[in-house]
Amino acid sequence: ERTVEFPLSGELAHSDFYLPEQNVHVEYWGMSKDPDYENYKRWKEDNYIRNNIRYASLYPSDLKNLRDCFREALRKAINHK
Repeated sequence: ERTVEFPLSGELAHSDFYLPEQNVHVEYWGMSKDPDYENYKRWKEDNYIRNNIRYASLYPSDLKNLRDCFREALRKAINHK
């Protein structure tokens, strides 16, 4: 885990993984059926976007084809403007 500071609000969160060479935080959203977790996920994603912080999202369904799903999520994160 790596601490993420959202500069616009000064709030902190933790990403599941961090790829320093790509400057991308990786989030594994593994508890998507929990309403409180869904609210936290939306808050975190909104903060990543508002603060222009690159992140890649992975879900339990991605584990079936992790390599390709991760590659695509990372490509989207790196190319996000």
